[in-house]
Amino acid sequence: MFVLARPPEVVTRLAAVGVLGVLCGLATGAHAAPCPPDDVFNQLPHVTGNTLAFCDGSTRSCWALDVPKGTWSTQPMATEATVSITPTEITACAADGKTCKKLATAAYADGGTGVASDDLALLAVYRGPTVDIYDLDSSKRLTTIKGWKSPMGPAKDAVFQGAKFVGKTLVVWESWTPVSSAARLYEPRKARRIADLVKAGTEVEPWAVALDDKVWLFAGFDPKLYLVDVTTGKLKKTIKLAGGQNGKVIAGKLADGRVAIVSDGVILVDPVAGTSSPVAAPHCTK
Repeated sequence: MFVLARPPEVVTRLAAVGVLGVLCGLATGAHAAPCPPDDVFNQLPHVTGNTLAFCDGSTRSCWALDVPKGTWSTQPMATEATVSITPTEITACAADGKTCKKLATAAYADGGTGVASDDLALLAVYRGPTVDIYDLDSSKRLTTIKGWKSPMGPAKDAVFQGAKFVGKTLVVWESWTPVSSAARLYEPRKARRIADLVKAGTEVEPWAVALDDKVWLFAGFDPKLYLVDVTTGKLKKTIKLAGGQNGKVIAGKLADGRVAIVSDGVILVDPVAGTSSPVAAPHCTK
C-alpha cells in the first residue's frame, strides 16, 4: 500500500474544486447515509477490497466509500507498513505492526524519509540529492543513488521527493519543476539504472499501484496514466483519463481489478480495456 504523503499542491487543488460536494450529491430517501466532513479528501486514500477509505491518522478512523454500492460509512483505520527515523536508529515494520527490523545509525539525525521493501529485506532513505539503500538483515549500506540534472538545476542541487519498492525494483521520484517530478527505475542492491520512467523528462506524480508481479500503473502529471513493466522499464500502455483531470492520486486496485483514482472526483480505470469513467455521486445527507 502506498504511503507517500500527498503533495501540498494536490491537497490545495482537491479542496479548491469541492470534491466532497461532487461525491455526496443530494439525499434521496430515508436510508441515505451521512456525508463525511468537508476536509475528508485531504486524507490519503486507501483501497481494501472494493472500498475506498479516507483515514485520519490522528484518530485512526476512516470514512469509507463502497464503490459498487455508492454509499459512505465509517470504519477503523487498518495498520500499514511503516518506517520511522530517529536521531539514533531506523525502524521498519510490516503491515501487521508486529514484524519489525531496526537499523542503528545517526546518519539521519537531521532528517530523512524511509521506505522498506515488502519483505523488509531492503530499506531506502531519501533526503536532498541522494537515496541510500540498506540491507536490513546485515544493517549495511549497499549503495547510494544520486540525483540527476533537471530544469531546476544541476545534479548536485537535486531533491528527491519519493521512493517506492515496486516488486524487486526501486522507483525514485526527483523534483523536476516546482510542481512536478520525474522518476527512474533502479535495481536497488547495486543502484543499476533500469530506465527513466516512461522516457527522460516525463513528468509523473509520486503514485503507483501494482497490476501484477511486473506491471505497475503510474500517474502522469498530465491527464494520463502509464502501465510500465518495472523489470525492464518498457511502457506497455498509456491511458487518458476521462475529463482530462490533473492532480491525480492513485488510491489502489479494487477487488474487481479496476483502479481507483482521486482527482477532481473519483475515477475508476479499467487497465485492461484502457478506459476510465467517473464514479456516480453517492447519496448522503449534509
